[in-house]
Amino acid sequence: MRALSLLIAALLLGKASLASAETLNEALQRAYSNNPSLNSGRANLRAVDEGVPIAKSGMRPRVSINSYLGAQQNRFIQRQDDMSKPDDPNAYPIWNRQQGQSIARSAGVTIEQPVFDGFKALNSTNAAETAVFAEQQRLRLLEQKILFDTASSYMNVLRDTAALKLQENNVAVLTEQLRQTKERFSAGQITLTDIAQAESRLAAGKAQASNARAILEASIGAYQQAVGELPKKLSPAAPVDKLLPKSREEAEQIAVSEHPMILAALHDADASDFDIKAIEADFLPKLSVKDAHERRANTNSRSRTSALWRARRSKSGPTHDIGYIKCSTRIIKCAHCAYLCATRTRCRLLWRSRHYWPSLNRDARPQQLLLRPLSSLRSD
Repeated sequence: MRALSLLIAALLLGKASLASAETLNEALQRAYSNNPSLNSGRANLRAVDEGVPIAKSGMRPRVSINSYLGAQQNRFIQRQDDMSKPDDPNAYPIWNRQQGQSIARSAGVTIEQPVFDGFKALNSTNAAETAVFAEQQRLRLLEQKILFDTASSYMNVLRDTAALKLQENNVAVLTEQLRQTKERFSAGQITLTDIAQAESRLAAGKAQASNARAILEASIGAYQQAVGELPKKLSPAAPVDKLLPKSREEAEQIAVSEHPMILAALHDADASDFDIKAIEADFLPKLSVKDAHERRANTNSRSRTSALWRARRSKSGPTHDIGYIKCSTRIIKCAHCAYLCATRTRCRLLWRSRHYWPSLNRDARPQQLLLRPLSSLRSD
């Protein structure tokens, strides 16, 4: 009965320790939420997304308000001479002096509504939205890299922890062997050469343990860089063989159709096309309606006010700067290598699929042989 109680207590303690252990999914969740590179990528995506309302504002009404307030001081001096009696010594000139102050003020409002801009705003909006799609794919690529680094560092910490424990056990065994060797030397069974060999093996074991400890510290640093926290008690992760493609052709198809690098390159190519159309829209005429209202007032020192109201409505027709527009279009077309980048990315991914698939199968083959029953091996 006591043995059964001890067994139940051991099982409960094992479950409690397993429940407190950190899993791979928890590490991936922390990395997805706290990684500074991902947060920076998300902020960059929000910044790129602000380009869409900026592009849409090209066809929105524009309102401008201006006002003016100023003080003016006037001084007027006039001299009048009697030219009918130019030789009369008693004739004196007449001086007329006037001075005053005035306050000038004005206020006006102008409203302009674009009617047709050669589809420039439409193409700019499409380019901005496509740029947002491309940035989303780049963020997906960054997420995949961060999650892959997190999983790799997680497994590296588990591997290096086990390797360090193995080296420490080796050091303990070599220390015990050295103690037994010294006892045998005291008994006269062996020579000093045997003691020197045992000490050499112990020194080599301590060096290997120190190297394993350094490798573990490096893995812990990589884990902290990816997750943002130091690793706690890590639990073993489940294998991912069931999630892998069944064949190399399937892996290549997934890479070509779903990889964020290719999708981002294709969206960049579409955005470049819309940018070219937006620049070529300057060749087309533009039409806008403008309504302006203005009020001016001038008050002098005698409290007299004069006001002026003005209202203007205007339409703007086409204006062309053909040389500049053509040069800008040629510059973008010459730099338009997004489709070439997409083709290069597709070739690179296909090369990676063909390069790593044989090594994946080579690593999986020994595991499959180990998992096969003994009877099947004998039948082979």
